[in-house]
Amino acid sequence: MFPSGNIVVHTLKQLVQTNIITVIGEYIATASCFNAAVSLCKDAAKRSIPFTEITQKHAIPLDVLQHIAKEYNLVKKEKEEIGDSEKEFLLQVLKKGIEGINPKDFPHNKNIIDPLIKTGHLIVIDRELLWHKEVFSDYCSRIMAHFAANKELTVQQAKELTGLSRKYVIPLLNAMEQKNLLKRYGDVRMKV
Repeated sequence: MFPSGNIVVHTLKQLVQTNIITVIGEYIATASCFNAAVSLCKDAAKRSIPFTEITQKHAIPLDVLQHIAKEYNLVKKEKEEIGDSEKEFLLQVLKKGIEGINPKDFPHNKNIIDPLIKTGHLIVIDRELLWHKEVFSDYCSRIMAHFAANKELTVQQAKELTGLSRKYVIPLLNAMEQKNLLKRYGDVRMKV
């Protein structure tokens, strides 16, 4: 028999009050996992490492890292402040999701695209495909979570984890290799 909703809520509240777990939005973490995430955030803030990189490498949701940064007054340093035209461009790229953009289709926006790549707002998936950092981070998190219980990842597993076709999975895995998140060994990838 399963406990009632009231018992579960009461138990969760007790665990939070005794600092056994921490609840951040829809996520629940043990105290040790939360403290490790806080340490990662503090280190990232000190060394100006983008939180998207931490998300990709450690499979910690970006909104959790942003919550920690806000709670601990950690200012995420951007290499450059982006203007309104860049924000509008990024919004359009975000709306395209996995389709992203081909930089060749935007020759007049090279002055916007190049700095957005340098600051990590746009991610090069392959030479003809750029994704918004949030799209990349989402798919990286799905793949990196696989390594919590597994040592290897096949292309088929990556397709199943992400719901992406081979057209997008292969460039995604290659981009993750370029960012030293994965290493390819024959037909499998392993976490670095």
